[in-house]
This record gives sequence, C-alpha cells and structure tokens, in this order.
Amino acid sequence: MRTGTGMNLALGTTVRCSDGAVRELADIVVDGPGRRVTHLVVQPKRQHEEARLVSLELVGEDANGGVSLFCTAETLDGLERVREYAYLPAGQQPED
Repeated sequence: MRTGTGMNLALGTTVRCSDGAVRELADIVVDGPGRRVTHLVVQPKRQHEEARLVSLELVGEDANGGVSLFCTAETLDGLERVREYAYLPAGQQPED
C-alpha cells in the first residue's frame, strides 16, 4: 500500500527509529469509512508479542521512500501494545 506521499507500506518493510534502531512494519490500521491509514503496527523482527500501535503523527518517510519514526526505540517500546486484532471485510462492523 502507498500513502498519499508515495511512502511504501509493504508489510515486513524496515522501519527506522530516530536513534537508528530497526523494527519492521507488521500491519496497518485503516479507518474503514475514510479509507485512510490511521496507525502502523511496528515490532521487532518476528516478535509479534512486542508489536506497538504507532500514530501517523510519529511516522515519516526517509530519503529512500522507506518508513522512519520521529521517536527513539525507547519511546516506541513505551507505546500501547497491540493485544487484539481482527480482519474485517469492507463495510462489516466489529462485534462488541
């Protein structure tokens, strides 16, 4: 998936923190009605239990069109963990 700026959001893409730490893009969160990416799910490589929910306010694009974060690894590790997820077809609402 590409953002409006042309940033590539392919799952598994390398994500770099401002301190040089490397993570990977595990998933994206899309607002259904708006069809906009709202958050990225970023984790250390293949460590799903450490996945963090990252607001787009912390996301930037590096010189090569890759994903960078405006935060350190320490700050990233303090963000909310992803505990549950569900894949829903377009138009379907999650159950309570």
